[in-house]
Amino acid sequence: MALCRVTVTDSAGVSHTLDVMAASRNHAACRFWAEIRSTPSLPQIRFEDDTVYEVRPEGSETVHRVSHRKMLEWANREADRVNRRRPT
Repeated sequence: MALCRVTVTDSAGVSHTLDVMAASRNHAACRFWAEIRSTPSLPQIRFEDDTVYEVRPEGSETVHRVSHRKMLEWANREADRVNRRRPT
Protein backbone atom coordinates (compact mmCIF):
# COMPACT_ATOMS: atom_id res chain seq x y z
CA MET A 1 0.00 0.00 0.00
CA ALA A 2 1.14 3.53 -0.72
CA LEU A 3 0.00 7.00 0.16
CA CYS A 4 -1.81 8.58 -2.79
CA ARG A 5 -3.12 12.09 -3.29
CA VAL A 6 -6.52 11.96 -5.00
CA THR A 7 -8.18 15.02 -6.51
CA VAL A 8 -11.66 15.41 -7.98
CA THR A 9 -12.96 18.60 -9.58
CA ASP A 10 -16.70 19.06 -9.03
CA SER A 11 -19.23 20.49 -11.50
CA ALA A 12 -18.61 24.02 -10.13
CA GLY A 13 -14.90 23.70 -10.95
CA VAL A 14 -13.82 23.34 -7.31
CA SER A 15 -11.04 20.81 -6.68
CA HIS A 16 -11.27 18.47 -3.67
CA THR A 17 -8.19 16.56 -2.54
CA LEU A 18 -7.64 13.78 0.00
CA ASP A 19 -4.63 11.63 0.85
CA VAL A 20 -5.48 7.92 1.08
CA MET A 21 -3.56 4.67 1.53
CA ALA A 22 -4.20 2.37 -1.40
CA ALA A 23 -2.85 -0.64 -3.28
CA SER A 24 -3.73 0.64 -6.77
CA ARG A 25 -5.07 3.68 -8.57
CA ASN A 26 -8.59 2.20 -8.62
CA HIS A 27 -8.31 1.42 -4.93
CA ALA A 28 -7.25 5.03 -4.27
CA ALA A 29 -10.24 6.38 -6.21
CA CYS A 30 -12.55 4.01 -4.31
CA ARG A 31 -11.10 5.10 -0.96
CA PHE A 32 -11.62 8.77 -1.91
CA TRP A 33 -15.25 8.10 -2.90
CA ALA A 34 -15.94 6.14 0.30
CA GLU A 35 -14.33 8.81 2.49
CA ILE A 36 -16.34 11.64 0.90
CA ARG A 37 -19.60 9.68 1.17
CA SER A 38 -19.07 8.61 4.79
CA THR A 39 -17.78 11.88 6.27
CA PRO A 40 -20.51 14.52 6.68
CA SER A 41 -17.97 17.28 7.39
CA LEU A 42 -16.41 16.83 3.91
CA PRO A 43 -18.03 18.50 0.89
CA GLN A 44 -20.63 16.25 -0.71
CA ILE A 45 -19.66 15.89 -4.35
CA ARG A 46 -22.10 14.65 -6.96
CA PHE A 47 -20.34 11.76 -8.72
CA GLU A 48 -21.29 11.04 -12.34
CA ASP A 49 -20.01 8.24 -14.60
CA ASP A 50 -17.60 10.71 -16.20
CA THR A 51 -16.28 12.13 -12.92
CA VAL A 52 -12.49 11.79 -13.02
CA TYR A 53 -10.25 10.96 -10.07
CA GLU A 54 -6.68 12.18 -10.47
CA VAL A 55 -4.44 9.84 -8.47
CA ARG A 56 -0.81 10.69 -7.72
CA PRO A 57 1.21 8.20 -5.65
CA GLU A 58 3.50 9.79 -3.07
CA GLY A 59 6.94 10.49 -4.47
CA SER A 60 5.74 10.35 -8.07
CA GLU A 61 4.99 13.11 -10.55
CA THR A 62 2.77 10.75 -12.56
CA VAL A 63 -0.95 11.45 -12.33
CA HIS A 64 -3.29 8.57 -13.17
CA ARG A 65 -6.80 9.45 -14.32
CA VAL A 66 -9.61 7.08 -13.28
CA SER A 67 -13.26 7.55 -14.29
CA HIS A 68 -15.96 7.00 -11.69
CA ARG A 69 -17.61 4.36 -13.89
CA LYS A 70 -14.34 2.40 -14.27
CA MET A 71 -13.69 2.63 -10.52
CA LEU A 72 -17.17 1.22 -9.77
CA GLU A 73 -16.61 -1.62 -12.27
CA TRP A 74 -13.31 -2.41 -10.54
CA ALA A 75 -14.94 -2.27 -7.08
CA ASN A 76 -17.69 -4.67 -8.18
CA ARG A 77 -15.13 -7.11 -9.62
CA GLU A 78 -13.12 -6.96 -6.38
CA ALA A 79 -16.25 -7.57 -4.28
CA ASP A 80 -17.16 -10.57 -6.47
CA ARG A 81 -13.62 -11.95 -6.17
CA VAL A 82 -13.63 -11.62 -2.38
CA ASN A 83 -17.10 -13.15 -2.08
CA ARG A 84 -16.11 -16.16 -4.21
CA ARG A 85 -13.22 -16.90 -1.82
CA ARG A 86 -15.44 -16.94 1.27
CA PRO A 87 -16.56 -20.33 2.51
CA THR A 88 -20.27 -21.00 2.14
